[in-house]
Amino acid sequence: MNDLPVDPIVAALEGGDPLAAEGLCRSQLQQKPDDAQLLVLLALCLWRQGKRQEGLELYAGLTRTHPHDSAHWRNYAAALREIGDLEASERAYQTASRLVPDDAELLELYGLVQMDLGKVVEARNTLLRAFGKSPTVYRSEFPPASHQARIPACVMRVYGRPQRQHV
Repeated sequence: MNDLPVDPIVAALEGGDPLAAEGLCRSQLQQKPDDAQLLVLLALCLWRQGKRQEGLELYAGLTRTHPHDSAHWRNYAAALREIGDLEASERAYQTASRLVPDDAELLELYGLVQMDLGKVVEARNTLLRAFGKSPTVYRSEFPPASHQARIPACVMRVYGRPQRQHV
């Protein structure tokens, strides 16, 4: 566990000063260069400064030094998705989901990347694992809030209230 204080780093990040947070991270990393928590925070600091490649390298390094920690794979996958490397992101999410197969949030993110890649069947299966329900069943239990839609008076006068058509 980390016995160095990370609160000042988190406070700097939350205060919108990733440069100061980076300095604090680097200072603490001199004492504990392999501290995973500090490395994650450093990657986040770099990411928020637009130093995507440096942040990505840290996330990748954490997956190599901690290959059985799904959180590092999730962070890496999210970073890859954000830079547009969807295939690598999918592989990283796949690895993370093998480590924690029942994490619904992780499966949802994995399924969304599969959707981005146009892998509709795989995405459907992954999302079914995440929610345990088919999209049809989910929609029937949680219908869209269309009945709460506000329709401008001028549209109502001309067209009337739209009617839901059931197929």
